[in-house]
Amino acid sequence: MKRPLKICLINIGLALFFAFLFASMDGRLVKDFTLWYGLIALGGGLIDIIVGLVLLFKEDKSYAQGFLLSGALLMLTGFASCNFVNMNFH
Repeated sequence: MKRPLKICLINIGLALFFAFLFASMDGRLVKDFTLWYGLIALGGGLIDIIVGLVLLFKEDKSYAQGFLLSGALLMLTGFASCNFVNMNFH
Protein backbone atom coordinates (compact mmCIF):
# COMPACT_ATOMS: atom_id res chain seq x y z
CA MET A 1 0.00 0.00 0.00
CA LYS A 2 1.34 3.42 -0.91
CA ARG A 3 2.24 6.01 1.71
CA PRO A 4 -0.48 8.62 0.84
CA LEU A 5 -3.18 5.98 1.14
CA LYS A 6 -1.80 4.80 4.49
CA ILE A 7 -1.79 8.35 5.85
CA CYS A 8 -5.32 8.92 4.60
CA LEU A 9 -6.67 5.72 6.13
CA ILE A 10 -4.96 6.37 9.47
CA ASN A 11 -6.38 9.89 9.71
CA ILE A 12 -9.90 8.79 8.79
CA GLY A 13 -9.63 5.88 11.22
CA LEU A 14 -8.58 8.25 14.01
CA ALA A 15 -11.52 10.54 13.27
CA LEU A 16 -13.93 7.58 13.36
CA PHE A 17 -12.40 6.26 16.59
CA PHE A 18 -12.63 9.57 18.45
CA ALA A 19 -16.14 10.21 17.14
CA PHE A 20 -17.28 6.81 18.40
CA LEU A 21 -15.50 7.42 21.72
CA PHE A 22 -17.16 10.80 22.28
CA ALA A 23 -20.57 9.63 21.03
CA SER A 24 -20.60 6.58 23.28
CA MET A 25 -20.54 8.82 26.34
CA ASP A 26 -24.19 9.70 25.74
CA GLY A 27 -27.23 7.52 25.06
CA ARG A 28 -28.08 8.81 21.57
CA LEU A 29 -25.31 7.07 19.69
CA VAL A 30 -26.38 7.49 16.05
CA LYS A 31 -27.17 11.21 16.01
CA ASP A 32 -24.30 12.07 18.32
CA PHE A 33 -21.88 9.96 16.28
CA THR A 34 -22.65 11.81 13.06
CA LEU A 35 -22.35 15.16 14.79
CA TRP A 36 -19.09 14.27 16.53
CA TYR A 37 -17.66 12.78 13.35
CA GLY A 38 -18.58 15.90 11.42
CA LEU A 39 -16.95 18.22 13.93
CA ILE A 40 -13.82 16.09 14.32
CA ALA A 41 -13.53 15.60 10.56
CA LEU A 42 -13.81 19.33 9.88
CA GLY A 43 -11.17 20.18 12.48
CA GLY A 44 -8.90 17.31 11.51
CA GLY A 45 -9.28 18.07 7.83
CA LEU A 46 -8.25 21.67 8.37
CA ILE A 47 -5.21 20.57 10.38
CA ASP A 48 -4.30 17.97 7.72
CA ILE A 49 -4.45 20.57 4.95
CA ILE A 50 -2.19 22.95 6.89
CA VAL A 51 0.29 20.14 7.63
CA GLY A 52 0.16 19.03 3.98
CA LEU A 53 0.92 22.54 2.74
CA VAL A 54 3.90 22.78 5.10
CA LEU A 55 5.17 19.36 3.97
CA LEU A 56 5.16 20.47 0.32
CA PHE A 57 8.51 22.14 1.00
CA LYS A 58 10.19 18.81 1.77
CA GLU A 59 12.01 16.68 -0.76
CA ASP A 60 9.64 13.69 -0.42
CA LYS A 61 6.18 14.82 -1.57
CA SER A 62 4.37 11.58 -0.65
CA TYR A 63 3.72 12.76 2.91
CA ALA A 64 2.26 16.02 1.62
CA GLN A 65 0.05 14.11 -0.82
CA GLY A 66 -1.25 11.90 1.97
CA PHE A 67 -2.09 14.75 4.30
CA LEU A 68 -3.70 16.83 1.55
CA LEU A 69 -5.77 13.85 0.38
CA SER A 70 -6.91 12.98 3.89
CA GLY A 71 -7.65 16.65 4.62
CA ALA A 72 -9.84 16.91 1.54
CA LEU A 73 -11.69 13.68 2.33
CA LEU A 74 -12.19 14.60 5.98
CA MET A 75 -13.52 18.05 5.07
CA LEU A 76 -15.87 16.55 2.48
CA THR A 77 -17.25 13.87 4.79
CA GLY A 78 -17.36 16.32 7.71
CA PHE A 79 -19.59 18.75 5.83
CA ALA A 80 -21.80 15.89 4.64
CA SER A 81 -22.07 14.48 8.15
CA CYS A 82 -22.99 17.83 9.68
CA ASN A 83 -25.64 18.36 7.01
CA PHE A 84 -27.02 14.91 7.86
CA VAL A 85 -27.92 16.09 11.37
CA ASN A 86 -29.44 19.34 10.04
CA MET A 87 -26.56 21.60 11.01
CA ASN A 88 -26.48 24.51 8.57
CA PHE A 89 -23.43 26.59 7.75
CA HIS A 90 -25.33 29.69 6.53
